[in-house]
Amino acid sequence: MNCTARDPAGNTSSGSFQVVVKGAAAQVNDLISLVNSDHLSSSLQNALDVKLNAALKDINGGQTATACSDLSNFIGQVQAQTGKGISTSQANQLIAAAQQVQAVLGC
Repeated sequence: MNCTARDPAGNTSSGSFQVVVKGAAAQVNDLISLVNSDHLSSSLQNALDVKLNAALKDINGGQTATACSDLSNFIGQVQAQTGKGISTSQANQLIAAAQQVQAVLGC
């Protein structure tokens, strides 16, 4: 994207930047990476990964409603583990990311 700014004195400056829009599948892949980098117990990490991989499979298969359900299940498990196996800040980040994917899907 190219842009130009002009101040009241007539001075201008131009620049460009790249805009990358990630779809739902790419965002779920990012969320899987985030879960795997959070140093959770292996059983909790695996349980969350199973839900996210199911959502990814459903997204790639065009099964939006099922993907929405998978993401809701993921959020529910994160909420249930908050303060136990997942810190509040980790939970907030994971839930926000999952809700963003839901918004992209139109859940």
